[in-house]
Amino acid sequence: VIFTSGATEANGLALWGAVEGAIDHSETEKSARFTRLFVSAIEHSSVLKTAQAVAERVAGVRLEILPVTANGLLDLEALRVALREGKGRALVAVMAANNETGVIQPIADVSRLCREAGALLLVDAVTAAGKIYLDAGLCDYMTLSAHKLGGPQGAGALVVSDGAPLAPQITGGGQQKGLRAGT
Repeated sequence: VIFTSGATEANGLALWGAVEGAIDHSETEKSARFTRLFVSAIEHSSVLKTAQAVAERVAGVRLEILPVTANGLLDLEALRVALREGKGRALVAVMAANNETGVIQPIADVSRLCREAGALLLVDAVTAAGKIYLDAGLCDYMTLSAHKLGGPQGAGALVVSDGAPLAPQITGGGQQKGLRAGT
């Protein structure tokens, strides 16, 4: 668990940190580098805009926006096809529950598709946390915001699974195991 200034920072740390961490790791294992980012069409701007910036600034990374069905659910068949068609490792970002519509995404199904394809999964759990059951073991990165759980504004967290690549975005100190500087 890495504490952040909120979910926006946590989402940024997850996206930039995963991509850059995989680049650092790719010297020893070529398949570790991400070449594809898949983001659902209904993601919060902190995920969507950051994913766009990553794809624009990191050579070899392509962004694809995944469609949702008429009822607001991620189109699982579109995800399955996207994961199967491209080459290289993928990072998929899906919010657990939409902050505007309340639609709850089928995270277990998304996770299964990602695992089968060797993709990693970022779940923005801000809206869902504390309201529905969430299994952090289904994803590689999960973001949270304290104020959505009755805590103070200006505090969030990124939960990272063991072995998931992550490069720090705020450096200058060894706090939080060197993954986010600041006391």
